[in-house]
Amino acid sequence: MKTNLKNYSNVKKATIVIFLLSFLTMAFPSTCNASTPATSTVYINPPTISGTASQQFDVTIYAKNFVDLFTYGLGLSWDPTKVNCTTLYFGATLTDDVFDVLAPTTMTLPMSGAIDNTKGLISLCAVTLVGATGVTGDTNVAYKLMKATFKFKVTGFCDLHLTDVNLLDSDSKQTRVNIIDYFTAVQGYPVKILTNSTGVEDTNIFGHFFDTANKKLGFNLTSISWRGFAYTTYGFCNVTIPHSLLWVDTSTDWTVTINGASPLSLSVSENATHYFLYFKYQHIGTVSKPEVLEIKIGGKYIIPEFPTAAILLLFLSFASMAVLVGKLVRSTRYRSKIIAN
Repeated sequence: MKTNLKNYSNVKKATIVIFLLSFLTMAFPSTCNASTPATSTVYINPPTISGTASQQFDVTIYAKNFVDLFTYGLGLSWDPTKVNCTTLYFGATLTDDVFDVLAPTTMTLPMSGAIDNTKGLISLCAVTLVGATGVTGDTNVAYKLMKATFKFKVTGFCDLHLTDVNLLDSDSKQTRVNIIDYFTAVQGYPVKILTNSTGVEDTNIFGHFFDTANKKLGFNLTSISWRGFAYTTYGFCNVTIPHSLLWVDTSTDWTVTINGASPLSLSVSENATHYFLYFKYQHIGTVSKPEVLEIKIGGKYIIPEFPTAAILLLFLSFASMAVLVGKLVRSTRYRSKIIAN
């Protein structure tokens, strides 16, 4: 039974619940002797939208492989020059979310975030169960957390990114979360990032870049070394890169730096179309003060920028035409002199 918190009293209760859960997570150790916890995955579908001006698209945030999910929170970010968010479906307005499916008779307390189209941001939204244990999903089955409708301001494409992802169990303990993030280096060439370094309030993946001059791409991610009442000393990223975007002769040609230093380990594999770079590093920062890791990945060859290639081709075409016209003029003058003599 989902409660739509329309009055101030209920909103205040929901806010207090979320605050207390977050506070308990940071302040008090768990007395449970848990086995190795499962790792949830949270992702957006589709992660990139493309269309013409005024066209609308729906995107949905999913979670899968979670155990004892009692509270979840998340937000969303995008490029505000490209799209506006027109509608947010969350809590009472999303009638088939994870708790509706797995705990349909249990009351929930939702706290919806605000849409800020100036910043390109949906602030932290959260939903918690009331008076019940958490829910566990079927293996590899995706369950909805949030849905949003976007409207294009201009023709083009826009990447969407998760923020503030936070999954808590019935012991108020933050669970392990892998985040899937995409960014479009060149349209039609998405780069996929899978990492366990975010997944706590005030953490995200941002600052994506693609540097054709230096044959590099990269991004920043927020890192903490403490969550779920345990130190998570080591983090990882698995980055999937299209062969035709950035490539090498051999796997040893790849370079990866994290805040200017080499990762603790790096392994590279590939299939017919993509490279997969998996690397580990040490987490830094705390829950109260997350720190930023700057990831840079370098290859040996890179896709040329289309505008530059097009301009060069156009220039060569004009140059060839000029040469031909010049030859034709000189030839005409020469024939005229012969005829005159």
